[in-house]
Amino acid sequence: MKRQWLIAALVMLTGMAISCGDDSGAPTDDEGETRRRVVEALTEGVDFEDGITRLEPMPDTTDEDLVVDQDDAPIALNPGLPSLLPFDIENSDEDDPVVATLLQFEDGDEDEHIEVELEEGATMAEVELNVDDSICDRLCADSFAVKLIQALKTRGGRIGARVVRNLTLNCPEDGEDAMCESADPGGDGDGDTGGDGDGDGVIDLVDDLAGVSIEVNDALCQCNNNLNCAQLRWLTTAERDCVRAAIEADSANADANFRMLIQNLKMTTTINAIATSSTCDAAGVLAIALPMPAQQELPEDILACDEDMNTFYPPAATDGPMP
Repeated sequence: MKRQWLIAALVMLTGMAISCGDDSGAPTDDEGETRRRVVEALTEGVDFEDGITRLEPMPDTTDEDLVVDQDDAPIALNPGLPSLLPFDIENSDEDDPVVATLLQFEDGDEDEHIEVELEEGATMAEVELNVDDSICDRLCADSFAVKLIQALKTRGGRIGARVVRNLTLNCPEDGEDAMCESADPGGDGDGDTGGDGDGDGVIDLVDDLAGVSIEVNDALCQCNNNLNCAQLRWLTTAERDCVRAAIEADSANADANFRMLIQNLKMTTTINAIATSSTCDAAGVLAIALPMPAQQELPEDILACDEDMNTFYPPAATDGPMP
């Protein structure tokens, strides 16, 4: 009897040692839980305009030459604000036009997908994503990389090649129902310092602004047939320094709209739209990059950095390129 008791005890202790051992080779419980919460939040909190939920798996590709042509820059998703998912359509069979796009979040429910109707025969399209203001309620303050699978569907039923769209869900503060280890801005990944480790610190955002402003200035110059380029600058060096100082003084100035502005200006489609606009006016940049009025409400400290008071406002009425 004593021997049987000792064997049982050894078995129990061995099991405890295994359960407490190093499990670094597998995803941590925290990582898996975070991924699950993010997917649930997206499924429940993102509404695709004109989208219909199909309670069936996303159809397999039948035509590899039917392609979504898109920019690789991530699309920003911010609580309470709409976002646009733009893309070009490559269809080699004009007799069988594209009529819809199919969408499904990676790691989401594989037994359902979203179908969004498109203008028949269009070669360019965009899908509006309406983000619920409570989408971050169960998430910690951070920016989450998200993948969205997209394909095209034609009138005749052809299904195009699948592509992966990169999205970024921005949660500026801990949600009401989130279980967060710390609210320390030095390491919780909330994006309010340059050391959060997720690559999207506010100082990085200002550096990104410097880069995209050069592209915007070049696009405005191109729009005006390379004439009067010095007068068409969107942001001067002094204005960029002003933005940096405003954000360093108060990280809240790097709000969701400002982040979306940077993200959208990184997109080739946005820069092309500026280069081919009818006004060729720096005052129209914001309306192109942030087409929804609610998105254009930037912090006053940021707006004040534009000495001419035209950089961040909707376009002025003009008849075309400057003479």
